[in-house]
Amino acid sequence: MPTRTTMPDGIDDALIFICVNYADSRLCLDMAAQVAGVSRFHFSRMFKARTGARFVEYLTRIRLAEASNRLLNTEDSVSSICYAVGYRDLSNFHRMFRRHYGTTPSAHRRHPAARGALIGDACTSTMADPIVRDRYAGSVPLNTRL
Repeated sequence: MPTRTTMPDGIDDALIFICVNYADSRLCLDMAAQVAGVSRFHFSRMFKARTGARFVEYLTRIRLAEASNRLLNTEDSVSSICYAVGYRDLSNFHRMFRRHYGTTPSAHRRHPAARGALIGDACTSTMADPIVRDRYAGSVPLNTRL
């Protein structure tokens, strides 16, 4: 029986696009689906099957991991970190951070023991995939026309 070759599904390109553009508050499912070259509905199904998470969950994980990193390694204010990682609203950032880490951003910075279970950096794991990493050089920043 002949072997079937698999066609690229565009998810790798979308994952790279998300990792490059996570800090842009305009990033949305429709943009990632366009990069993948499929409808938003098909993209949602493929994305969940590939990553185990919905698009918004995945994007939130990336943004919060970066926020945690900045809280622990910089003296930047919580509000500047909030906006720098792609949130438009400080109260939403606080709510999401507390939901994922079990503490407020300020407490996360002040008290190492108060930190909840850290969420792995989705971009790091994405970029660890050799196939994805090899394609990284061709990534398209969000401010570039598709």
